[in-house]
Amino acid sequence: MTEASDHKGRIPRVLLVEATETCNGGAQMMLDELLHRIDPGRYEPVFAVLGEGPWAERVRAEGLEVHVVHQTRWRDLGNVRSVVRSLTGIVRTNHIDLVHASGSHSLLFASLGAKGAKVPVVWTVFDPLTGLSPRKMLTARRKVVAHLLGLLHPDAIIFGTDRAAEGVPRRSSTPTATILPGIDLARHGQGTGSRARAELGIAEDAPVLSMFGRLTFLKSQTDFVRSMADVVRKFPAARGVICGSDVESGYGKRVRSLISELGLESHVMLTGFVSDRLKDDIMAATDIVVHLAQRESFGLAVVEAQAAQKVVVAADASGPRSLVQSGVTGVLVPVGDVDRLTETLIDLLGDAPRRETIGQQALESARRHPIETMVDEIQDVWDHVLATSTRPTAGNS
Repeated sequence: MTEASDHKGRIPRVLLVEATETCNGGAQMMLDELLHRIDPGRYEPVFAVLGEGPWAERVRAEGLEVHVVHQTRWRDLGNVRSVVRSLTGIVRTNHIDLVHASGSHSLLFASLGAKGAKVPVVWTVFDPLTGLSPRKMLTARRKVVAHLLGLLHPDAIIFGTDRAAEGVPRRSSTPTATILPGIDLARHGQGTGSRARAELGIAEDAPVLSMFGRLTFLKSQTDFVRSMADVVRKFPAARGVICGSDVESGYGKRVRSLISELGLESHVMLTGFVSDRLKDDIMAATDIVVHLAQRESFGLAVVEAQAAQKVVVAADASGPRSLVQSGVTGVLVPVGDVDRLTETLIDLLGDAPRRETIGQQALESARRHPIETMVDEIQDVWDHVLATSTRPTAGNS
């Protein structure tokens, strides 16, 4: 029996808190995996999200306990106080023993809510909290939040990427652990490519290049579209598939306008959000996965593509750089260099044996990131916190 399962004679309850209503980003996907894979003999999960949406609806329909707290604007101090009070009430009323906050936007609310209920709190941080955004307003907000978080002190911090520790305020005595995201290795590579081609109207022999990720300037879908204009001159049958939700309406319009401007309507398609089944099928149909994030601390889509034995062409940002050995488990190109991207894509499309070799080596790389390891290590952190915390919990309050 683990320390946690022996916690005052019952299985402890952990409240997992996220700020985003939709589960379409890497951090949200990892929390969703954690929520569904927690060992029921060790912990009982409860989900709290700061806004009603499809994620809460799905998790609720799956039979898990869900609480929705409506957060509006950071500048609305009345709403901030209301969110904190609500989270404190959820912890007290539902006998929560530990709060787990995932992603920078939830840390402040979850920490204050846990403090009000006098239970321990664990942070998972995927990105540095300050200094990364080119948008001054967002950077200023991150700095304010980081300052406020510096006044709080979690019982442990989990860094979800190697870079996450940068700019995260913490006491030197705060326990930390680096636990990288994981993927379901059994799932990836199991899609049916012919089904995706039929559904999307793509010929069986057409080369397919795909991108997976939200439509946002940071993901650089416009660079991919520009590159495709030259790729289709060399490979007229080639098709580009861009999968992901349109989270920045202005950017989505820009991508669509560029496709039209370059006359690529019959060569590049935007699917919007895709289900896991369709995503797996598109991955199976794909010859090259393109990942052009300008900056990224990890790169979940890269590992997913590697697990499906696909060659990944990724921008040389810090996260993909840690996952891709260029020329061996994928290919790295300079950030924003469309000419180099185009040259690389054309070379790979013309060299099927090289694509196959890289794909096989990529699979070996992906096997270093099983989802089971991530979940077990996070639960180990919770065990340690509950065993060492001096704060009263639901089991001893």
